[in-house]
Amino acid sequence: MLANASWATVSNQSRQLYILAGVASILFILGSTTLFLRSDDPARTLVTWPTTTSAKSKSRPVIEVEGINLGRPFTAPVSASSVTDPLALLFDTVQSRFAKTMRDAGRPKPGYPTCSLNPSRYEHTALHPVTESHRWQRPGRTSVISIAINLKDSEGVIPAQSLALLQAIAYLLTYNKVYISIYENGSMDQTHALLSDFGAALQALKVDGIFIHSSRMISDFGFNDRIVMLSEIRNLALKPLMPFAETGTLIFINDVMMCASDVLELVHQQRLQQADMVFGMDWGTVHRKIRPGEPGYEPPLDPEDDDTYVYTNVTRVYDMWVGRGVNGDLVYPFKTPGGYTPMSANESWVSDAYITQSDADHQRWLDGLPLPMYSGWGGMSAFAASLFTIEHLRFRSSVTSGWTGGHSGGALGTWGQLMSAPGYLEQDCPGASECKYVGRDIWNIRNGRARIVMATQVRTTYSIDDWHIMIESADPAPTTLRTDFDKENVELIDWSKVKAPEGVVCIPSRDKSGAYLDVWAEYNHRYRVDPMYKTPAELEEAASASATKSSESTGSVTIATASP
Repeated sequence: MLANASWATVSNQSRQLYILAGVASILFILGSTTLFLRSDDPARTLVTWPTTTSAKSKSRPVIEVEGINLGRPFTAPVSASSVTDPLALLFDTVQSRFAKTMRDAGRPKPGYPTCSLNPSRYEHTALHPVTESHRWQRPGRTSVISIAINLKDSEGVIPAQSLALLQAIAYLLTYNKVYISIYENGSMDQTHALLSDFGAALQALKVDGIFIHSSRMISDFGFNDRIVMLSEIRNLALKPLMPFAETGTLIFINDVMMCASDVLELVHQQRLQQADMVFGMDWGTVHRKIRPGEPGYEPPLDPEDDDTYVYTNVTRVYDMWVGRGVNGDLVYPFKTPGGYTPMSANESWVSDAYITQSDADHQRWLDGLPLPMYSGWGGMSAFAASLFTIEHLRFRSSVTSGWTGGHSGGALGTWGQLMSAPGYLEQDCPGASECKYVGRDIWNIRNGRARIVMATQVRTTYSIDDWHIMIESADPAPTTLRTDFDKENVELIDWSKVKAPEGVVCIPSRDKSGAYLDVWAEYNHRYRVDPMYKTPAELEEAASASATKSSESTGSVTIATASP
């Protein structure tokens, strides 16, 4: 009967039933493609565009947010024609929201580095931000930039880092597709709230893909166990990017202070050097005695008592556990036992860094030019994405500290063939950093011809205070940005002269049995390891040759001693 009745004659109760049924149908359709609500926690949402199309054919931005809610949309979108400078408005609004979040929580006001940018240096990234609504449909955006970030209790750096990323992405989007994945884990501060507004700003900027996942899977871990955990967390940050990364540039960022120019410089150097990996300089601080003639100097009450001296904070290279020069040596000299050689009155924690390298490479350091390296991280790194998408490079731990994910590769799935080579993992430096293993794996993937670069012009710190100390450093060029890069051949590394080192200094956190070591105290455990994989047959042959050489050497000494 209702089938033949007009809408006007249907009872109110029936109308309501029709409406409810229609709404339910719509929600069901939407729920299967765009919005999923986790019943175990209403705050945990996962938002995506329909998954029926392949990754390469997506014509709209991909958005996945789990564990937090995106902040409210920006009232004046980037495409607003009535706004004279919509990007500046977006950046200002983001900073205002960050300030309010911290103020409402009774937390310190966000600090921002003093940054500068030379647009002509990055012409290939095109500083001509396009603001139309459908920016992702522009032709010619054939390159892919993927950005992965890990955060935990990072309220002190998120405002500055987010602003730098928004500014850098505004450059990159014109000729590059940009995807960003943030994996936050177990934060107890304002990290969630700040990420909510950062995510909304990325939406306003029309980034091609936004993946923000919050988890409490791992809330705390000790130093010696953290490599296992960090490996998996880094892989989880990379996982959403894998369908899109292709053969472009993949950037990984720690919880660091930085500028937009640092992101662009990584991309610039990765492309210029055709590098497998490019990493920046992370700067820390160290206490140093104020020297006679320096401001604040006071004579010590007892020259034999270090506690009676006046100290100051000076900047130093932070990445000392992971960083190795292309000859396999540490950032600073060390002796066994005794650790790093102390900086004497006429030495500098900046100028004398990398004095362990060749004279030519140390001069490049002093001149603020890129250096060839064996390994490093520097707070942020850029990779040839093909290492992950084609060669199946993964972040990992060692067999001595608890294998991450077995041969399935943990969160990212299949490992490359390297991992199944007999004895490959047993030849690791035991209990080293996951970032150092990445370096070793790249050298072996490239058969000893890796291109790993330290971009000295990329500067990061882990706090705003350390940033100010770095900027105010009285030391020369390494902490100061150059402005005279008008000839690219000045920066280019001659890769024909670069080869894998014969041995790399190992600072293990475990011994061969897996027992814990203190990396900063057990100096007698430091030794060199061969960076290149040797098959069991090659190891046996090398051992036999070494024994023969030792025997011959002993024999010659005996004969010489017996001679008159």
